[in-house]
Formats: sequence, structure tokens, C-alpha cells
Amino acid sequence: RLNHPKIEVVCVAGAGQPQPFALVMLSLEAQQALANGGDRQALQAELETLLDQVNAQVEDHEKLDYLVVVKDQWTMENGFLTPTMKIKRNVIESRYEPQVERWAQARQKVIWE
Repeated sequence: RLNHPKIEVVCVAGAGQPQPFALVMLSLEAQQALANGGDRQALQAELETLLDQVNAQVEDHEKLDYLVVVKDQWTMENGFLTPTMKIKRNVIESRYEPQVERWAQARQKVIWE
């Protein structure tokens, strides 16, 4: 499970890919901190460590290839969340699907959209 105080929402995706990956939306506080000159390298290192910890606990076919820190806010208003604050997987996957191949080829643990 991708639990981290700076991550608000996670969507694991990757149907049709060799390995799944995770799309993560940072918390508002984390986004604001980065916008105000926060240490992106430190956050990247934290997220890489988190990815390693998660992958150490799951079977090979469940291991996440990479994390993508998304730019968008996922909200009810823009259609990414239901009224009960659950993610709309089909909306999220179709939004990011065009970039999946490029992300996979980047061979990085953490990708910033």
C-alpha cells in the first residue's frame, strides 16, 4: 500500500503493460510546498524509498514499475472522483494512457508529469 503523508490519492494502473505502475496525486500541502521552493529532490528520494518498500512486500507480478506524480488535481468537479470521493479509474486511465509508453521507456522510479 502506498501510504505517505505527502500523497493524497493513488491509482494503480497498467493493464496491458509488463508491470503495473502508480499514478499519485500529491497532497495540497506537498504541492504548495513544492510551488514555494520546497525540496523536490528530497521528495523524489522519499517516493523512491516508498516504491522500494512497497515492491519488497509484493509478488513479482504486483511490483510497481514506477510512480508518476501527476500535475492534475483529481476532483469531483473535473470528473476524476465520484461524489463519495472514490477515483474513477476509467477516467484517470484514459487521461494518462497516451503517456504510458514514454513513461515506461524512461526507466525511472519516479516520474514528474
